[in-house]
Amino acid sequence: MGPKDEPGELPTHLPPDIKPIADRPNSSPTSSQDSEQVPSPGERVDVRGTIAKTSEASAQSKDRGIIGSVLIEGSVGEDAKFDKAVATITSKTRLIREGVQTFAVEFATLEPFKTGQKVQARFTGPVRESYPVQATALEIVILK
Repeated sequence: MGPKDEPGELPTHLPPDIKPIADRPNSSPTSSQDSEQVPSPGERVDVRGTIAKTSEASAQSKDRGIIGSVLIEGSVGEDAKFDKAVATITSKTRLIREGVQTFAVEFATLEPFKTGQKVQARFTGPVRESYPVQATALEIVILK
């Protein structure tokens, strides 16, 4: 973290192990996935709420590109499909701080995610409809 970064905040500079999505191999800022607008608090997302728990992945899961998971608790509404969800964070998950450039998650910990943070998430792939639902996060936005 730089001298002005607050604990639990994403750094305003890029350490060598975190790269902007445009710099990732096989990534293009003009691809449909990367050119999507970040949903604002009024737009529909899969889940919006507060991080209740973070869990690091096992060594075996990390070998498969899974970093860990976060339990997000919120409420169902016009702008969110689910009230609770376990979002799996992978090496392909986009990590966004509201109002700041999109960064690729290319580190091996859940350090940016803190219990009590307000976040919203969009999923990719199938949603396992247990309660809470479980899905892989396409992107997680850390809200202001």
